Amino acid sequence: MNRLAARQILERFRPGVEVAAEDTELRTALELARTDAELGQWFRQHCEFQAAVTRKVRTISVPADLKARIKARQQEAQKVVAFPQRRWYPPAWLAAAAGLILCAALAGFWLSRERVPDSFADYRARMVRSVLREYHMDVRTGDLAAVRGFMKTKGAPDDFVIPGGLAKLELAGGGFLIWRNQPVSMICFNQGQAGMSYLFVLDRADAKDAPPTEPEIITVNGRSSAAWTSGNRIYLLTGAEGVDVRTLL
Repeated sequence: MNRLAARQILERFRPGVEVAAEDTELRTALELARTDAELGQWFRQHCEFQAAVTRKVRTISVPADLKARIKARQQEAQKVVAFPQRRWYPPAWLAAAAGLILCAALAGFWLSRERVPDSFADYRARMVRSVLREYHMDVRTGDLAAVRGFMKTKGAPDDFVIPGGLAKLELAGGGFLIWRNQPVSMICFNQGQAGMSYLFVLDRADAKDAPPTEPEIITVNGRSSAAWTSGNRIYLLTGAEGVDVRTLL
C-alpha cells in the first residue's frame, strides 16, 4: 500500500472509534502512518480536525426549558383569538435554538455516516487502482501450474479459467491480494510495450453483489476492463494501457 492509497483509506478514520478487527485495510493504513513521516503528519492533522469538530458539536447546548416553552407557544397559538386576528411568529431566541438543534443533529449524522466500500464497483475500482499505483508480483513465472500452486497455499482461488485471448499472451506471474479480508488471485500477462494485463479472481461468496455471466465492459481509471461471473468465481480483467479487453476474451 502506498502513501496516496493509505491516505484515502485513513480519511474515514475517526478518533475514538474502534477499528474493526476485520478491517485489515484500515489497520494497514494506520501502521503505514506510524512509519511514514509525511503521511503521519497529515494523519495527525486529520485527527485534530475531526476531534475539533466533535468537540464543537458537543458544546452546543439545548435550553433546559425549551420543550416547555415550545409547548406553551403552541397552546397559545391554538387559542381562538377575537378580531382583529394576529399571526404568531416565534421569537428570535426560539428560532435560534431550533437552528442549533438542527445543526447538531445534522453534524452528528454526517460525523457518524460512513459508507462501507463493499460493493462490486468498489472492488473493481480498488483492484484497478492497486495495479496502477503499487503493482507487484509475489511469484514471477511463466508456469501457470506454479501460479495455481502459489494461490492455493494462500487460500486464494486456484481453479480459475483463463479466457482464450488472454491465454495467448505471455504469462508473467501472479500476486496475492486482499479484499475486505478475503483472498483475491491476480494473474499477470505481459503485453510487451503496452505493459501488463491483469486477471483478478474472487470467490462469489465474498462479494456483496456480482456482475452478470456475460462480460460487462466498462472503462475504469482510463483502462478497459471486463467483469463477469462464472460458477462460484467472479472474474475481473483489466487490459494494458490502450488495450481493448474485448480482444483478450
